[in-house]
Amino acid sequence: AYLMIQLNLKNIGFKYSSSHRRLVNKLYYSVENCHFQIKYSLEDHCTPPRTILGTMSSSVAEPRQTDAGWIIVGNGRIGNALINMGSGKDILIRRNENVPSALLHQGEGKNEESKRDFLPLGPPVVIATRNDDLESVIDALPLDRKNDLVLIQNGMLDPFLKQKSLIPGDNCTQVLIYFAVSKKGDTPIDGNVQGPVGCNSHVPSNTNLDFGSITPKTRGLTAACGPHAVTFARRLWANGLTCRILDSKSFRQAMLEKLVWISAYMLIGVTKGGIRIGDIVRDHRQEVDDLASELILAGAEAIDVDLKSSDGLQYKGNEKEVMHEILERLAEYSNCVSEYPTALKEVSWRNGFFMNLSEAAEKVGKSDPCPIHSTLIKKALR
Repeated sequence: AYLMIQLNLKNIGFKYSSSHRRLVNKLYYSVENCHFQIKYSLEDHCTPPRTILGTMSSSVAEPRQTDAGWIIVGNGRIGNALINMGSGKDILIRRNENVPSALLHQGEGKNEESKRDFLPLGPPVVIATRNDDLESVIDALPLDRKNDLVLIQNGMLDPFLKQKSLIPGDNCTQVLIYFAVSKKGDTPIDGNVQGPVGCNSHVPSNTNLDFGSITPKTRGLTAACGPHAVTFARRLWANGLTCRILDSKSFRQAMLEKLVWISAYMLIGVTKGGIRIGDIVRDHRQEVDDLASELILAGAEAIDVDLKSSDGLQYKGNEKEVMHEILERLAEYSNCVSEYPTALKEVSWRNGFFMNLSEAAEKVGKSDPCPIHSTLIKKALR
C-alpha cells in the first residue's frame, strides 16, 4: 500500500502547479514517515520471519549495504562520524571545496521553478560545517537540490533560512544533534535521558531490529524534521543511536530546548572560568536553571511555542510542570556530556538570539525579557 501511494503521489505531482506540488510533497513525506512508524510499531509486537524482513542481528546491526551514499560537506567531528556510520558510498566534500556539479545536477530542467518544490531528486546533502559557512554552501546548490539539504548546525537558524526561502519540515531537513563525539574519529555517544524525551516518538522495545539495539532505556534526544528525516534516522538507528522523527510544531519545541541548553550552560560555564558541563550541574544547578527558565519563557513567546500545550505533541500539564520537566531533561543530558568544557562559540547564532530579544524590547520601552542573560553575556563578552 505504501509503494502504491508513493507511485501515485509521484504521478500526481507532475500534473499540477507548484502550489499543488508543495501539498503533494508534504503528503508524500507524511506517508513515508507513517510507513516508518507503522513498520517498527508492528515489529515491536512481533518478530517476523527472517525471510520477510531480512537478517536480524541480536546486537547492534552493521549499516545496511543498501544505504545510498550521501553528499557530506564538512569533515569535522560530526561529519566524519556520519561518514563512518554509512556503507562506504558517501562522498565527502571538505569545507573549502566546491561540490562537483556532476553530483548535484539531476536530470533536465535543474533550475526550473516547476521542479523546485517537488520530491527530492537525489541523496541527502548534509551540511556539517560551521554556521558561518552555510550561506556559501547553500548558494552553490542548484534549485532542484534544495529539498535534499540536511542542516545539523546548532543555534537559531530561522532568520537565515527564511532569507533562503527554506522551511524545515517542508522543503529542507533540519536535525538537532544530541550525540557527542569527543574528537574526530571517536565513537559517538548518545545523549540519553531516563525521563520524558519531550516530543512523542516511537522507540521500539524489540532489541533485535535491524536499526540497531534500541532498548526502552535508550531515550536519546536527537531529532529530525523534513524530507530526509527518515533517511537520517535510519542511519543513526543502524548504528545504535536514537533519532526522533518530528513534525514541524514538535520540532520547534525541541529546537528551543536545544538552543536554551547551549546558550545557558555555555554562558554559565564561561562566567565560572570555563568549567566543565558536569561541574555546572553539580555546583551551579540553581543558577543555570534560573537562566534557562527565563530563556525558555522569552524564546517560547518569540517563536510561538506553547508551554501549556496538552495536545500530546510535547508538553503536558501547566507551565510550572512543563518548566520543571524541561529543566530536568537539560540537566540529565548535561550529565551525559559532563566532561565537555564550556565556551562561547558562534554567539550571533546562539546567545545572539536572546540578545536581540532584549534589544528589541529596549527599543520599544519594554522590560528586558532576559535580564539574567543580559547581565551575564555582557560580563562574558567584556
